[in-house]
Amino acid sequence: MKSTSSTTPVLSSEETTLLQKKKQAENHVMQDLINTLLAEGFWEHADVELLSIPQWQSYYTAVHPELGELFAFADSEAIANPKGEAPPNGRSVSLYRWWVDREQEHSLVFPVQAAVVQPYRYLQSSGVYEIRRWSEAGGFGAELLHPVTLMQRVIEGCLDEEYRQQEGVGRFVQLLEQTIEQTTWSLDSGLTDENILEKSPSEAFQQLERYSSLRDRPFHPASKAKTGLNEEDYRQYIAEFGQDITLSWVALRKDAVMTGVGIAQGPHFTETETVAATVESDTQRPYDGQQPDDLLLSISERELVEQEMQERGLAADYIAIPVHPWQLTYMLPRHLHAELAGKVWIPLEVKAGVFQATSSVRSLSPKEGGPNYVKLPLGVFSLGASRYLPAVKLINGDRGQAMLQQAKTRDPQLQERLFLCDEGSWWAYMPENGSLYDDPPRHLAAMARIYPHELIHDPAVRLIPMSALAASQHHFFREWAAERGLPDTAESVKQLFGEVCSTFFEIMLRLYRIGLMPEIHGQNCVLVWKNGKIEHILLRDHDSVRLHLPWLTEQGIADPEYQIRPGYSNSLYNETPKKLLFYLQTLGIQVNLYAIIDTLSGVYNIDEPSLWSVLRHQLEEAIQHVPFKAAVRQEIEHILFEKSDWPLKLLVKPLLEQSGVPGSMPSGQSRIQNPFHHL
Repeated sequence: MKSTSSTTPVLSSEETTLLQKKKQAENHVMQDLINTLLAEGFWEHADVELLSIPQWQSYYTAVHPELGELFAFADSEAIANPKGEAPPNGRSVSLYRWWVDREQEHSLVFPVQAAVVQPYRYLQSSGVYEIRRWSEAGGFGAELLHPVTLMQRVIEGCLDEEYRQQEGVGRFVQLLEQTIEQTTWSLDSGLTDENILEKSPSEAFQQLERYSSLRDRPFHPASKAKTGLNEEDYRQYIAEFGQDITLSWVALRKDAVMTGVGIAQGPHFTETETVAATVESDTQRPYDGQQPDDLLLSISERELVEQEMQERGLAADYIAIPVHPWQLTYMLPRHLHAELAGKVWIPLEVKAGVFQATSSVRSLSPKEGGPNYVKLPLGVFSLGASRYLPAVKLINGDRGQAMLQQAKTRDPQLQERLFLCDEGSWWAYMPENGSLYDDPPRHLAAMARIYPHELIHDPAVRLIPMSALAASQHHFFREWAAERGLPDTAESVKQLFGEVCSTFFEIMLRLYRIGLMPEIHGQNCVLVWKNGKIEHILLRDHDSVRLHLPWLTEQGIADPEYQIRPGYSNSLYNETPKKLLFYLQTLGIQVNLYAIIDTLSGVYNIDEPSLWSVLRHQLEEAIQHVPFKAAVRQEIEHILFEKSDWPLKLLVKPLLEQSGVPGSMPSGQSRIQNPFHHL
């Protein structure tokens, strides 16, 4: 007898674990990808059909028995009965079949459930199968698809030739590949569930930032891709790994520095009308004021920076600017090489200031705690945009913050319950006669983000980014319920989720009444948890505070005169209240709060419609509490509850249609079903 030996390599436990994490990453990306493709109508004009589970089983068991066992569902209650009726929980399961080529009997099949936020959502448990006839005799084969292969099939079968030739199409496929790879690395970070309430406030905040980073932008199939970072960089500079980042420093000529209003006013200002007047004046002025190391470094660290500046004869004509170490290595020599040769900026040898990454890769938190964070440009591409830090964004941030400060004085509830990070202390490279819209200067800037001292130093406070509540790796609601003495039940979770919604809607609708809507996705909205209650919100990142000018004018708040690149569309000014409400519906509800619903539903086994019902109740209550004019309240209720459809902020199509070198994050919108009509 001829002996044979297996050539299959034996994997180590570490290799096996990494393969499992890669599969987990693929499943995660596949779920977000299919749900986005369904929501954005990629199969709208394709040959598709929905099959009940019994229809699938009876057909293929009789005709093609080799395919009959492809889909098995552990939850028998989720399977529709033979008559096609929905089960008691209302979440009937179907098989979505896309006929790539019906004549050749070539199809893609995957399970979906009827959903609230869109007609159908992918049921992750079973995967996506490509089914082909593999012989003239009629035999069939089924292959479990990879997310990249699925997207390639969609590109080939659903997009015309002209569309397929766009630069963004090929780039998006690469982003999917990169997202799977980098998500695998993130899952290997060792991040585990920890008790937040047992940590110090600063440690708890940073831990929650790590959870937020691991989830990243909810529902976006390419959110984890950080193009430009290799594996070593990724594991060093992404938040979930919890690594220390020591700042690099460069000397920048004082006559090439533009500064924010906080440099003139001093950080943590309170005189809102004075600040508003300052913002309206010319922001660029000769540098004379606070320096970055004053806010970001300890006394001993500051002495190191100042010593080198003195020893090299730079102190009189230059200021020291912090730089992300990755940026100094890869970006500044490339984009500011002429300025380096001309000694507009000079690298310093000193390394000072130990920080850690947050969920925003370019924003860093002080390792030892404290209110002063730093935001730095980072030339990586994420969500279709480069994460640099242009002066125009910083100027608009000054103006957005000034409006929010004034809004607080117009509403006692906002004055009491809304906190703002102070983002007016910034320094940006701007050459003489330079333009705010030139590319090179945006690679060298720094902003000190100063958190309210009364929150940072209160031992009873925990700052909770709303995005952290969408991370399945941490179950804060269970911790919160225990702190409140509530039982560990679905009802307790729904009660606490209702409290989150109540505070969120009350504050955002009061800003909306004044004519403002901040960028209210989960990364920018931070809940203030204190003694078991969430009654306040902290906002950060003020460069995209959107407005409806007529309402703002009624409140005596002047046009901020945002800097907007000529010839480019902008979303900061909204001609109608309806357009401003778009951002509550999309960023506020469909992204921020729905991400929390999605996680709570999976972690605590709560059906989504019941959580949506909690959200609706709190939204209705807030609309009644906020002192809107009767006609305005009626229009809000009509848009939110009566209209059959809602706006949808597109994710994939804008990336496919993006041309040239990615700059600002691409955007687009469509329409989708009103979630409140499908509870």
